[in-house]
Amino acid sequence: MHCVGGIYVQASPPKRGGSPQPGLVHEPTWFTVVWPLRARQLLGATGERFVERLWTSVREIYREYLQRVYHGDALTTDFTNQSLAKTAINEWVKAQTLGRIEEFVRNPLSRETRVVLLSALAFSGQWAQPFMPEYTKKLSFQKATGETVMTDLMLNQGRFNYILSEEHGCHMVALPYNDTATTMYILAPRSFAKKKKMDLPTLLTGLNWTTIEHLISQMRNETTVIRFPKMQLKGHADLKSSLKSLGVKSIFEVGKANFALLIQGKSRLQANKSDELLTRINDPDDYEDDRMLKEQLNKLPNPGVYVDTVMHEVEMTIDEYGTEAVAVTAGIVARTANLFFADSPFFFFIKNELTGLVTFSSAIFDPTIAV
Repeated sequence: MHCVGGIYVQASPPKRGGSPQPGLVHEPTWFTVVWPLRARQLLGATGERFVERLWTSVREIYREYLQRVYHGDALTTDFTNQSLAKTAINEWVKAQTLGRIEEFVRNPLSRETRVVLLSALAFSGQWAQPFMPEYTKKLSFQKATGETVMTDLMLNQGRFNYILSEEHGCHMVALPYNDTATTMYILAPRSFAKKKKMDLPTLLTGLNWTTIEHLISQMRNETTVIRFPKMQLKGHADLKSSLKSLGVKSIFEVGKANFALLIQGKSRLQANKSDELLTRINDPDDYEDDRMLKEQLNKLPNPGVYVDTVMHEVEMTIDEYGTEAVAVTAGIVARTANLFFADSPFFFFIKNELTGLVTFSSAIFDPTIAV
């Protein structure tokens, strides 16, 4: 999995014909701060060359924080040249996602841009127990409307964590990836006698994350036959409205957003005050609770930047990914095996078992359409 995160903010350029001078105030231009939320070993020469040829006024101590916590770095580009900025960002994201996301920024960013947040996820993991390519077949998938479409349904059989819940009208199966830390959970409606037929929207409306976690804790390792569609999922969205509806508002508002810990102050004295605070945050032995942090942050000079846009892109390939699977004939399937056929609308999510973080989730109503 390759995740890329970034912040685009306003900064100060170097003087004409010269190098940037710390502590001096310059006319504003644009720069970008980008870091990959990925394994350290994926940081390569591309990122290093990018840093060497570009200038940034992001705090060095903040940069150190990114390196320590996120295993990333700060990169820059000039937003006064809109075409150059678009190309630079797209090339960097393409490199960091190993070519899976080629055009992250589709349109030139406005010259009025102050801050843009971006994130990208490209996923193409290898199953711990691959599907059997020779048994992938074109079969029907029944959409919520009752209409059917033909799609490639893969076949897998073995022992998987599985649960059937009459209480919630669903069943769920877990497909682990070979890194032992990542699992895909597939949740689908299941109707029971004497109960109203369950559909995916009704199921999802009645579930919350606490309930799903409880279902996961009750799963048992059982013989299961799985039919699951091959899919190529793509999505690009501006998350600003979604985040605001969840209560994340201040970062989008002039005067309320405060990125003082990220951006240099307008004087050396202001910069020193901010660095002192960030040093305490950067020290794992000197913990500050949220209230104290906010109080001290509000004492720092606000650099006056705010978030205009939050861009998010995801691309995921789901296939057999492994041609060395042992061929298994249908005849060996036990009569007592659980059957999990994702041949109608279902919901799935990918979870890191070490952190509990859900890195991707999607409801699938038609696997033949990239969502």
